[in-house]
Amino acid sequence: MLRRSWPWQGTPAAMHRPDLARVAHHEAGHVVLLEWIGLDGATASATPSSGLCVMPALPASCPDPGEDATGELAATAASVYHAGAMAELIHLDIKWTGPVFYPAQPDHQRAEAMLLQRFGSHSSAGHGFAQRVALHVLAGRWQRVREIADCLVKTGKWQSNKHTKEPKNGNRTTSH
Repeated sequence: MLRRSWPWQGTPAAMHRPDLARVAHHEAGHVVLLEWIGLDGATASATPSSGLCVMPALPASCPDPGEDATGELAATAASVYHAGAMAELIHLDIKWTGPVFYPAQPDHQRAEAMLLQRFGSHSSAGHGFAQRVALHVLAGRWQRVREIADCLVKTGKWQSNKHTKEPKNGNRTTSH
């Protein structure tokens, strides 16, 4: 499935409207994928028209993943950036029928940068794999996504219990 080509899908209209619950689920999706890969300490904020998830700094003792000849590591890592849009799909009860193409958004651009070396420019295969990883992880941890989203809806902010200082390298994901 890693190299399967998919027809690109546009972003559903519901993903373009200001909606605090949608944005909160978007940012919560990023947080949950970060937790899944073992990175604690993220923060998130949400308003009806924008959101931000600040990733924790990578630990200094992060192991070298080695060669990524298949691109599986790059595609799995890119799932963190696609997690926001995939959480929106789940929240809005919109079925994924192929990779969602939203190239003007920073999340898509960051995923594209991670996938470019192994898959080439605008690879529906790489983005499709990353989005399906995100969908799989989020579906299995949907209660956690809802917990974080509920906090974002109520207060506009969420912070991990294991919060660390904001990284200086600009590791951010954004929704709009």
